[in-house]
Amino acid sequence: MTQTTFSLENKIALVTGGNRGLGLEIVKALANAGAFVLVNARSLKTLESVVVAVTSLGGKAAPLQLDITDEAAVEKAFIEIKDKYGRLDILVNNPLLSLSGISK
Repeated sequence: MTQTTFSLENKIALVTGGNRGLGLEIVKALANAGAFVLVNARSLKTLESVVVAVTSLGGKAAPLQLDITDEAAVEKAFIEIKDKYGRLDILVNNPLLSLSGISK
């Protein structure tokens, strides 16, 4: 990863919709600043490719496959994040939107 002007070392971040577009760029920026980034999307295949790309550049990331329109799944995911990582420092809520709402 490249040099950054500030550090997010030891911070845990979650980026929804982090597999493409603006979300992907946010994932890269957070990882570049030293954060461990949980990358969220519905497709595990695309998540894995993002994680490989980030880690190949020296960043730290893990996939979090989750449909954020499913409230019970979101609650379960946050419990699992707390249990596994102890906390969540940064949340970037970046869902893919369409004219009719969240894109499915």
